[in-house]
Amino acid sequence: MEVTPVPAGGGRDLDRFIAFPYDHYRDDPLWVPQLRRDMRTLLTPAKNPFFQHAEAQYWTARRSDGRTVGRIAAIKNDMHNQEHNDKVGFYGFFESIDDQRVANALWNTAGAWLKQRGFDTMRGPMSPSINDECGLLIKNNGMPPSLMMPYNPPYYEALHERYGFTKAKDLLAFEGGGSAKPPERFRRLAQRVAQRAGITLRPLNKKRFAAEVELVKALY
Repeated sequence: MEVTPVPAGGGRDLDRFIAFPYDHYRDDPLWVPQLRRDMRTLLTPAKNPFFQHAEAQYWTARRSDGRTVGRIAAIKNDMHNQEHNDKVGFYGFFESIDDQRVANALWNTAGAWLKQRGFDTMRGPMSPSINDECGLLIKNNGMPPSLMMPYNPPYYEALHERYGFTKAKDLLAFEGGGSAKPPERFRRLAQRVAQRAGITLRPLNKKRFAAEVELVKALY
């Protein structure tokens, strides 16, 4: 059955783009959905500061019977290219049924969009940047993903490899309970490093919460 990538710039097409994972993962008990309104904010240039230095195009993959079977975004990140002086474009928000033809159609479309803009390399998934969900889940420990960590079916690895992607680097996610304290050896090590560097470790000052948030934003 023929598969066609359809631009999803807004309206019902963007609704399809946002809604597809809810259908794709409906039988997966580990998948944690992102709030639809948060996803719409993330994808909307007027609401996401990332797009002050970036551009993106979204597509859904549709079969001839009208069913949506995948999605992808092509992303032009000017700040990355200025910092690294390279010609790397990105893809993100990738989802696909277990069908190489669907995945290939999506990557071909995103790659053509990036090539038209002068890029010679496509890297991802970045959804839409390294400061958001990024990377491909290769080994799962049987637990739901942590906040801002990627989640995908195991067959995504094979889809990528058959298309010709090669690994850029390993990314790791660490799991820890919200009430768990860091091991004592970590605290001692942090204190020694801080003393050598003349750094003072202090708790968050809740009475100056707004100022503390601005400080964290500047550091991040």
